[in-house]
Amino acid sequence: MAKRLLALLIGFMLMAAVFPCALAEEELPETLTGYFDKVMHVREKPESSNISLAAIPAQCPVEVSPIDDRYATITFNGVSGYIFYKDIKPMPKETPVEAFTVYLTDNKYLYDAALHGANVLTTMQAETPMTVLATVKNYYHVKTEEWDGYVFQADCTELKEFASQPMSAEFYVAERESLRSYPLRNAGEIAALEPGRIYQADASSRGFYRVTADGVTGWVSASVTSTFKDDASTTRVALMKNGVTLYERPDKGFPAESGYEGGEKLMFISAENNGFYRLDEEELYVWREDVETFAVSRIAMQQLFVNMNTELTLRPAGNDAAEATLSAGELYAAQFAAGDTYLVSVEDVWGFLPKASASVSSLEANEAMNRTAALVTTPAVLYGEDGRRTILSEGDKLFLTNMGSDFYRCTFGSESGFVFRQAVEIFSADAPLTAYTITAPAEIRLMDFPDQALASELAVIPAGAAVEVEGFNRCYLQVRYNGLTGYTAQEGLITAESEGIPATENVPSYQVALDKSTFMAYVFLLDDEGNPCAVVMSAAVGIGKRSTPTPSGVFTLGVKERWHAFTYSVTPHTTTYIKARFIHGIPCRRRDESTKIGYMERSGAITGGCLRSPMEFARFVYMNCPSYQTELVVVSGGLQVPEETITPEELFAAMEAAATQTDL
Repeated sequence: MAKRLLALLIGFMLMAAVFPCALAEEELPETLTGYFDKVMHVREKPESSNISLAAIPAQCPVEVSPIDDRYATITFNGVSGYIFYKDIKPMPKETPVEAFTVYLTDNKYLYDAALHGANVLTTMQAETPMTVLATVKNYYHVKTEEWDGYVFQADCTELKEFASQPMSAEFYVAERESLRSYPLRNAGEIAALEPGRIYQADASSRGFYRVTADGVTGWVSASVTSTFKDDASTTRVALMKNGVTLYERPDKGFPAESGYEGGEKLMFISAENNGFYRLDEEELYVWREDVETFAVSRIAMQQLFVNMNTELTLRPAGNDAAEATLSAGELYAAQFAAGDTYLVSVEDVWGFLPKASASVSSLEANEAMNRTAALVTTPAVLYGEDGRRTILSEGDKLFLTNMGSDFYRCTFGSESGFVFRQAVEIFSADAPLTAYTITAPAEIRLMDFPDQALASELAVIPAGAAVEVEGFNRCYLQVRYNGLTGYTAQEGLITAESEGIPATENVPSYQVALDKSTFMAYVFLLDDEGNPCAVVMSAAVGIGKRSTPTPSGVFTLGVKERWHAFTYSVTPHTTTYIKARFIHGIPCRRRDESTKIGYMERSGAITGGCLRSPMEFARFVYMNCPSYQTELVVVSGGLQVPEETITPEELFAAMEAAATQTDL
């Protein structure tokens, strides 16, 4: 029995020795694609000592057909044989990326694989745009209109088209020029620029202008363009007279159908090229020798008063009238000057005004204020910053943004400018909150003005929409929705941040008072005659030290900030009463009232001139005492304090009960 088993074992061993390839072939792949890290040889027979037919360079892509676990057949450069393939490595794995564009700064090879020994498909020309599809090792897999292959990453520069510099330049080309898809010399042509036409560049990149021609946006080399000269610091105006020849292009071979017939008039020159001036108003050209020109310098906007009716002139020096007259008592905008004169416009007619004939208003020295709703109380004029005027009627709604000695800077719909202070009455002012977003619980009306009766509807906010609350004005929240800023009722939108603003439009008037001798501050309720009649809130406060005293006097509350940053702290519910002096809560380490600095809760002469009060006092003043309407009275003893008191809770309950009345 043992001899029989031994014979069977020997038989199996002999079969395995005779048919090794047959057994292995069942598990071998038909082909393998990869590369070797060293030089390999193609041999005549599957033996390492056999004759070498060809050498395969390192990192050269190959395809082999295994015949066993050591050798495979191969054909390389037309030579067929055998190769030892156990050290073959798989082709590098590609990582797809979101497509972006690169270019080569010099001519470089494009390979058929991401290997150093790969076949060269072509020499890729410098500044040819290539779209990157994937990264693999230290190569990019790129594609162009004609080729698909691999380039070294180190040879490439990413083309960041949208990082181009914005600009505004006018130019024309003398010959037909290509409009290319990228700011690269070898980018494809997508359109052509025609000679003689004027083009407008809106960006530049790598020495190319971006321009739109006949609806196609592309790039043209700046080196082939002729740019119009336009000096931002100095501008020219041309004195036009009847009969001056006009040209359609900056070329005497292109005269317009008719010459100028608009009478003696000053017109702005928007650009200059090769002796031609382009007229801003006509968008036509004049030859420089056909007109008289004057250089005017751009100046900071000046708002001018004139004491008597004054005619403008056509020249900086001379008496030739420009058929435009400045009226005494009006405000005019001047943006240009020439020597001792201003260049001023009246009803679109330009002329020169001697500086001695006008006085400059102090509008530039105005103070910023919280956006403030106001009503026009008498027919007035909105003096636009660009010199245009808009007639305002009694009852028109404005928003004031800056306060000057005689004027407010304001907006009226989409227009902005200045209005006499005596012509408007402040209605109410915005105050910011720490912004928060909340979902509208029901349909809400978005208004353009903080008053139910005076407002117009901007939009209807649907239930479930996200609303960003930015501040408040009277009893309304100032919100942002779908790019619109307006006012809404508070219902369902109040959080701990906005809690405490008045619940109804029917709010009383207050006065804030400080007695420096007792370090006590008060909020008084005012009666119908404007006299203090009850104490709503009182608190021991910190006031200015001897070196930085809190000034005495009567002040009007001004700008409000939800948080004001000092050197080492921030203060909540901060209200300005004079420049750099505030009523505010206890300083905090950061914009979180739970981080208040405890040792600063003391009262006495301890501040830099501000009125530092307990949190609830500063919050009440911030929420309930409107800016630009509420007075702060500061005295050093002898403050008359009403005997009657009413708590904020009792006051708010009375306000809600009297919501349909006109007063409390």
